Amino acid sequence: MGEETDDRTADTSTGDTGTADIGSSDGGTRDDGAHADASPEPAPPSGRPRRRLLAATAALGLLAGAATAAGVAAATWPDHKSEVPYVYKGDAVVDSAPVRTGFLEVRVTAYHCGMAFTTGTHAEYYARGQICRVGVRLDNQQLVTANIDSRIQKIVLDDGSELTPDDVVMQIKRQQQVQQMGARNIVVLSYWFDIPRDRRPVAVRVRATEESVPAEIALPAHTWETQ
Repeated sequence: MGEETDDRTADTSTGDTGTADIGSSDGGTRDDGAHADASPEPAPPSGRPRRRLLAATAALGLLAGAATAAGVAAATWPDHKSEVPYVYKGDAVVDSAPVRTGFLEVRVTAYHCGMAFTTGTHAEYYARGQICRVGVRLDNQQLVTANIDSRIQKIVLDDGSELTPDDVVMQIKRQQQVQQMGARNIVVLSYWFDIPRDRRPVAVRVRATEESVPAEIALPAHTWETQ
């Protein structure tokens, strides 16, 4: 059906050209001698090649744009092979191996203390002493879901005392008290503490459940100016 349609179109174009030639002779009589050596007038170019050219140009433009976007994304996308994810400005990086408590593998990625206040989407918080944020990476090693309770995680201070995350700051910073994890899943989150101004954290003590044996991760010494 497609070939027949094209043939009919071609015949119509030829007929139009012939009609134009006939109309140009005197009195409607065809002068074969006058036009015997004349080259036939070329048919007007079809719109189909132009459309193909425009489509090809648009396709090349899209490919070039996609290549540029892919290059930018590759340059700026977080490196999943990085051993220190989600480190923020002002953080002290914690370069330590993961520890195991029960079914949970835990790694502290960074921490930041000396903050006098912090804000969230709907509230602000002024510290009684100083705010400390500890970034942790949790890896559920079991084949079932797990509920990790932030209220049993602790920060150890230089005088031997321990504190749990501050409920108010955790809510302001939109950190869940109980984090549900799927089987073999990994989550990265923050524990927020309000510790005395004259104290320094020396370690984080974590556990999978209240019954689990706790594991401890030392925090490197770092000094911040209270903000």
